[in-house]
Amino acid sequence: MYTRTETGVMVIKDGAAWGIVYKDGQVAQYGWLHPSDKNVEIYKRSSCRVPTDVLLHNSPCKEEMSCAVVVPVKRTINIECI
Repeated sequence: MYTRTETGVMVIKDGAAWGIVYKDGQVAQYGWLHPSDKNVEIYKRSSCRVPTDVLLHNSPCKEEMSCAVVVPVKRTINIECI
């Protein structure tokens, strides 16, 4: 078995985490997901100090992010060969 661990921060709001939501299966759009979802982004602490750090400059989501918080996390993935 192999174990991979990622550490960093997640942007959390009302129990949901900021991540990639695939609307049509191909084009990536961002939105709120369950924190355990594999599409939730884990950001480096140095590049994400406030929630709006993860957005593009002109993003329409800035107001939505004002209620979010940055939370330190560690995600461990176990991979087992069968």
